[in-house]
Amino acid sequence: MSAPQLSTATLQLTRTFAAPQETVFRAWTEASELTKWFHPSAEYTTRVHALDFRVGGTYRIEMRHKGGNVSTVTGTYKQIAAPNKVAFSWRWEEKPEMEETLVTIDFHSLGNLTQVTVTHEQFATENDRTMHAHGWEGCMTVLAQSYETGQSGAKAAASIAQQILAELEQESQTTRKVLERIPEDKLSWRPHPKSYSLGQLGLHIAAGPGALSTAVSQDVLDLPSFAQAEPKSNAEIMVVFEQSLVTAKERLEGMDDARAMANFSVVSHGKPVLTLPRIAFMRSILLNHTYHHRGQLSVYLRLLDVPVPSIYGPSADENPFM
Repeated sequence: MSAPQLSTATLQLTRTFAAPQETVFRAWTEASELTKWFHPSAEYTTRVHALDFRVGGTYRIEMRHKGGNVSTVTGTYKQIAAPNKVAFSWRWEEKPEMEETLVTIDFHSLGNLTQVTVTHEQFATENDRTMHAHGWEGCMTVLAQSYETGQSGAKAAASIAQQILAELEQESQTTRKVLERIPEDKLSWRPHPKSYSLGQLGLHIAAGPGALSTAVSQDVLDLPSFAQAEPKSNAEIMVVFEQSLVTAKERLEGMDDARAMANFSVVSHGKPVLTLPRIAFMRSILLNHTYHHRGQLSVYLRLLDVPVPSIYGPSADENPFM
């Protein structure tokens, strides 16, 4: 799921779900499905009071926190192109001072996976946009988790690789926010002649999950070249990132614990340069390596006077807790 774009008026999030397009489309358009996941965390329950799924039809959905707070959203369906697109207006009953906004959901089939893009626009303030971004991120996380649950409602114990994938998916929300802030006209900028350019660093981060999960799925890896291509646009970086996450899931989701604990080697000219359990590689190179470069990218943004998004807490430009 990608995070808010720079525009105050619009946020956009993208996430890939482990279910076919028709299944995911029903999750967004049927009352019985919405009650299972349409809330920002497990601390809420959802009740659909009305859902007339047709152009001109209305909906009314209540989210109740375990502490007693109630939030009710209402709106009218503006566009329906099943199973590819839904658009509807959005207004909070409890916050009449907030202007009505517009939500568009796009569904794209990736075989047995589905990529969903939420575009929420016409916000009056930056604070409204930020508040909704965190709400949508939470909802989409709950939906993603629902596809990991069997019919009995109980989750099987997650394998080592599944735990790595869960963290990768969670952290990818923040990584998207940082990647999306890369300004198109500064891709060739670099803070020092020996440094990656801004575009190179962004593309390196974007390609990492897919490339590294492909590497660790092998028994032996020949030491790769560390030359880094230059992207032509921010859109190219984002496309690479989304496909990279899909590849990571394909490579790792079937890995059992025995293979995750078995040794993996990197060789150069036939000689081992690194041997360690796959889990150690996944933790240190697949995950921690990404966090390292993401932090580096946030410094690039600051040096370019680009607003730095919240990562693990407030930045000087964005406070998700207000």
